[in-house]
Amino acid sequence: MYLHKLVNKVATTLGSLLKGRSLFFYLLEGSSFMDKLKSMLAGSASVLLIYVDVADFHRIMQLNGEATAKRVLHILRRVLEKRTGQFINCCGEVMVENLWGDDFLVLCRQEEMPPPAILSKTLTALRIALEQSIKNEVIKITGHTLKLHVGYSIIRRGLKNPEQALYSALKEAQKAAKGTWEQQMVHLLGEFHDLLQNKNLRIVYQPLFLCKPANPGWEALTRGRKQLLFFTGGDF
Repeated sequence: MYLHKLVNKVATTLGSLLKGRSLFFYLLEGSSFMDKLKSMLAGSASVLLIYVDVADFHRIMQLNGEATAKRVLHILRRVLEKRTGQFINCCGEVMVENLWGDDFLVLCRQEEMPPPAILSKTLTALRIALEQSIKNEVIKITGHTLKLHVGYSIIRRGLKNPEQALYSALKEAQKAAKGTWEQQMVHLLGEFHDLLQNKNLRIVYQPLFLCKPANPGWEALTRGRKQLLFFTGGDF
């Protein structure tokens, strides 16, 4: 009876907290993470968001217990803070946040974002380096090695709603990390968002010729800016 009342009380309290607001932002309360993001975006920089989690982390909880699981997360956080800046030029500004369980977010300030192909290879190298850096310590306390999921997204400068941008970037990075999206295609999301938010569209017309003798018609096509993928649909 007491347990039933306790569960109902927790559910009611959580429901009132989340009314009109995402759980995601309550997890960040008390952290300087959002302030740091706003500070990074206030200048001329964009921000690289890196998402990291531990594959099958629940098994560590089940086999080794909560105390050992917390030690693993502490090791991972320490290595993230040390190694990220060694692989990516973050202009001296890196912030790591343990969002929930084994979910880590890393903010990396970027004056000039590397090309997508280079960024993808760099993140792969970072993942391998992280796994190697935590390997010996983790084996000592758990008896086995860990695999990590790593994905990224880009939060671009000039956005009016950084909270929404952060949430969207997190979902994109999670999907890339788990293999739902190809990491090499993540950069297209920024280009697509730019089309929608900044109305960077142009209308071009091409003639349509009929087989029968007749006046040609015209087809209106919507394109993105030149030298970008969305300028032409030929690559799809």
